[in-house]
This record gives sequence, C-alpha cells and structure tokens, in this order.
Amino acid sequence: MNIRRVTWPLLAVFAVGAATPAIAHEGHAALPSKGVTVAGERVYLSSGAAKAIGLEMVKVMLGDISQWVRASATIELSPSQRAKVSTLIAGRVEALLVKPGEAVPVGQPLVRLRSPELEALQLEFLQATVAHNLAERLLRAREELALSGASPAKLIAESQMEHQKTHAQLEITAQKLLSLGISMEKIDALATTSSPDPTITLVSPMDGVIAQVDVQLGQNVEPNQHLVEVVNLSEVYAVAHVLEADSPLVRAGMNVVATFSANASGPIPGVVESVGVSLDPQERVLPIRIRLDNKAGQLRPGMFGRIAIEVSQRKDAIVASRKSIIRRGAATFILLEESDRKYLRKPVRLGTSSGDVVEVLEGAFPGHRLVTAGAHELEALLGNPPLAAKSSPRTPIDGPKSNPSESKSEVVLEARVELPSDREAVAVSMVPGRIARILILPGQSIRQGDVLLEIESVEARNSQLELLETHLQLQWTMRVRDRLRSLQGVESEQQLWKVETEFARLTNQLNNLTSKLGFYGFSEEMIQRIKEHDIDSMTSIEVMQTLPIRSPIDGWITQVNAVVGQAVRPDQSLVEIQDPSQVWVRGFAFEKEAKSIAVGQSASIGVPYDPALTATGVIERMSPAATGAARATSVWVPIENSDLRIKPGMSVLLTVTSPKATTPLTSK
Repeated sequence: MNIRRVTWPLLAVFAVGAATPAIAHEGHAALPSKGVTVAGERVYLSSGAAKAIGLEMVKVMLGDISQWVRASATIELSPSQRAKVSTLIAGRVEALLVKPGEAVPVGQPLVRLRSPELEALQLEFLQATVAHNLAERLLRAREELALSGASPAKLIAESQMEHQKTHAQLEITAQKLLSLGISMEKIDALATTSSPDPTITLVSPMDGVIAQVDVQLGQNVEPNQHLVEVVNLSEVYAVAHVLEADSPLVRAGMNVVATFSANASGPIPGVVESVGVSLDPQERVLPIRIRLDNKAGQLRPGMFGRIAIEVSQRKDAIVASRKSIIRRGAATFILLEESDRKYLRKPVRLGTSSGDVVEVLEGAFPGHRLVTAGAHELEALLGNPPLAAKSSPRTPIDGPKSNPSESKSEVVLEARVELPSDREAVAVSMVPGRIARILILPGQSIRQGDVLLEIESVEARNSQLELLETHLQLQWTMRVRDRLRSLQGVESEQQLWKVETEFARLTNQLNNLTSKLGFYGFSEEMIQRIKEHDIDSMTSIEVMQTLPIRSPIDGWITQVNAVVGQAVRPDQSLVEIQDPSQVWVRGFAFEKEAKSIAVGQSASIGVPYDPALTATGVIERMSPAATGAARATSVWVPIENSDLRIKPGMSVLLTVTSPKATTPLTSK
C-alpha cells in the first residue's frame, strides 16, 4: 500500500517515509517507497524519488486553440450535377453514339431513336401546312374577285374564318413538335422540303461523363424511359452525420477539412454549405452538406471518409498539455510545481480541447509548470481529494418572506422535439413527365409558391393546346352565332339553335380545361395568357413548355429526390420541405407525475449537452389517456424556434412548473 506521511510544511520537507514495498499499477512505474512527504494537497519529493517516478514538466502557455467536431462522411453529387436522358416519345433505338466513361460536352448527341409517332406528327404538320396554304390562296382569290363585285361578302367572311382556323391548326401542330425537342429550324425545313424525318436525336444536357447506358441497339423504348445517365464530377458534396450532442455547435459557413483514404492528394478544405433542420430519429445524428472542389476528379460518389469542422477558435487562450490533466470522476486536477520538487494538486476548469492541448479557464496561468509524465503516479501518493463542501441553505435576513399558498413545484419529464404536422410537406407533380430543371438545393430556405423545379410533360402540353383550340373554336362559334342572330327565317333559327348548343358545350369544355390546368399547377396568369390569343391574330401561338412545381409551404429544403431528365409519376415525392421555426416539445409524464400537470402550466426545456440552449412555453395539449408499455401521458408545448437551434428529433428535458393546487387534467 502507499505511504501517506503528513508533516508540517516547514518541517521535514524531504522526510523519508517508512520503508514499504512499492506497488506498480498498469501502465505506470512503481511508486517510490521513500523520499515522499504529503501535506494536504501538496507532495514533496526527494531528488531520488523524483528520479524514480521519472517526472517531466511542461509550461502553461498562451496560444490559439480551435474546437473541432468530427464525423464520418460520404461523397454525393448535387442534383444539378447529374442528369438522366429520357425520351418524351416512343420509338426504337437506332444508334448509340456514346459509351460509358466517355466525356461529353453539353449538346453532344447520345442516342438516336426512330419513332413512327414522330413521323405521324410531322405528317400532321405537313397536312396542316397544305390546308393553310390552300385557305390562304382561296382567301386571296376571293378578295380579288370582291374588288370587281363578283364575290359576295359572305364568301369572303367564310374564307377569312377558314384561313384563321388553318393558321391556328398549323401553329398547334408546330407546338407539338417543339415540345418533343424538335428545333424551329428543323420545323421550317420540314415545311420547305415536305420530307418527314422519323428520327430524333437525344443530346447531353450538360458537360460531364457518361455514367451509364441503360438501352441496347434495336430496343423499343417508351416515353420518359431513362436511356443514359451523365454526371459532372467537377464539384461534389461530402454528406456527414454529426452526433446529436455536437449538433448545436455546427453552423453553415464553418471551415471543414475532409479526408478520404482513396484520395491521394491528402486533406481537402471545404465549407459547410447547409445544416439539416431535423435529426435522424433512428440514428440520432444531424445531416450536414459540405461543398468540395473536385476539378481533379479524384473524389467519386460513394467514397467514405472523415470530416473535421472547426466550430470555434480562441486567440491567445491559456493552454496546457492534455497529458497534464488528471480526472477523478467528474473532478479535474493538475499537479502544479510550486518550487523545486514541491507540487500542488489543484482543481481546474477546462474549455476547448484540440489535439494534444486543452484550454484552461480557471486554475493555471501562463508560465506555470505542470507535471505530465509521472502525473498519475504522483497524484496517487496524495490519495483521494477532499469532497467539496456542501452549501447549506440560507434564509435571507431582510428578504421577502415566501407565502406557502404561492409555493410552486417542478416536474422534470423526458421529452422529444417534434415537427408540427402542418409544417412538413412534399412537392409533387400532378402529371407524368420528366424533370427539366432543378432550381433548389438541400438546406435552402424557400417561400410558399416559390418554383422548386420544372417538369416537361406531354400531357400538360396537350392540355394547353386543347384549351387553346377550344378557346379559338368558341370565338368562331360566337361569330357564327352573332351573324345568325341578325338573320330571319326558319332555317336560320334552326342553325342558331345548333350553334348555341355548340357554344354551351364549348363553354363547359373550356371551364373544365381551365380547372384541369389549375390542378396541374399552372397559374391563373399562365392560363389567361393562352385565352388571350385572338383568332384575328396571325402571330405564333405560344404555350408553356414546362410545368412549374411550387413549394406548398414556407420552410427549408430537406431532401431533393430528383435529377434532371428523371421520369416522374403523378404524386411522386420530388422535394421534401420542413419549417421548424415553431416546434412541439412532447413530454412523457408517468401516472404519478401526470396528476400535477395541467393544460396552461408554464414549462421550459433544457438540453443536457448544451446548457445554453433553453426555451420556454405553455402546455397546450395533453393526451386523453396513458399509452405505451410505460403508461405515459403525453403533453405538448409549442416552442418558437426562429433561429432553428432546436432540432426536431432532439431528446430534451421538459421542466413543468406547477402551482400547489392544479386544475383538473383536461385536453383540447
């Protein structure tokens, strides 16, 4: 056993202890059996004892120190750095023009398809062109005859209406070809040569590398089927998952050092671009995204590595070697050299740790010499440190006296942060199609109604053209109706009845198509733009080539489940949005605790690993019955969270302040 000899400080400073066999403990040298004197929290060593222990010292210094949070990470591509090439029209693969691994610029031909459907649309366009040219020649001929009085005004009006109809039909068929990716130059060439080309060439939408070819020569493909995938590796993201206890420390904009074993060039600097707004409920981690430059192309999606985030930096801090710190349970000590071979065990309060050094907030100053090697051996000679004196409650002499009727008690509940149901949403497409553009990134703040992405959809295009055609037919019918109303006779009345019946049918059809486009996501302004086209106008008809997908709520993008060119189905979740600017804290009260809790009581939350993170609220709701194996009653406290520091999924403590007399347990 160790020898503990207590002497007066001024006597026998180097007194020799009784000869007792030294006891070695794992990883350390044997304690000296003589040349040691202990006095309270001080220990005095002879030169021989100091040499036997092998003491080494280090100075406390001023220095810069950084705090780092470390986590594992994987490489991912941004949605904007990937593209899937698909077709909007059925056909057969006639040529594959690229191979996997091949670098391609934007616009590079990738696949050529032969499509009977495309040929049919071109023939429809040519027929509309012929009909329009004939109508135009007939109108010009009758206008010339009208100058000599040989052609009645009725024939002129009929020719003008037919000319307008054929022009509208020609524009509509041209729009069908444009929406499939046929350029206006090719459409003009088709009108000139009258030679349909049943092939369509799909091109790369971006600079990149062919990651995958999903089709074979001669294969039949359907609309929105994925054919080729292109990726651009010039910029990648490290997606890391920070432990719940470290999550309050991480902010967007912090510097990061990423290390990947497969990357020969060493650590890569980066910046935290976005921090997740919710913790993963199963893994208890917070996702973060770090943008990394990858122009060298050494980082690949799926690579695994580690990241270190610099969460704080202190200039001219008091720092000591980590080896000089001694821990006894929750207490932390150092061994301070007061003079030659005289050492004092002293409690310290520590701050940030980084590598081999630690910040000392209280207990040591620059220039102090601390024991490093031999510290644990020397501290063992001192025995157990004295317990801290417990403070006894004191009654203020002149303070206000408490009123027993106003006394309050506190109930501490385990709790979890939840996201209110109306603050979580998904963005979907209401029609089948493919992604044309992605305008957002995970972590981005958005407002309700903001456009998140755009969809190319044949169905949405055809619905617009159907609305336009119905609108123009309605205008023609109105003109015929107005002309018949000015005529007299049984025949004109029968024709008027038929025209008015057709007018009513077209009106209902127009209203139905307007509602349909609104349901798809077209704004009133877009729909009105189509309706404003007049039959007297010979300008080109324009329809929206893409359908905007808008955010249903204010919030932050938590997930983007789409890439450019990807085929989408109706109601498929494309973007996930959360708004944790207000959260629910759900506490779980056992039967005994629930008796003293009621709606309307004030409550506060605390986070054990982040004492600075606190918030207050009032119990708004309680579950009507105890549930689960523990028979716990749930209580909900809404908390304002505008700075987003409180993350849905967090485990917290909910402290309910209850008056001595509580109201009956109710729910609402």
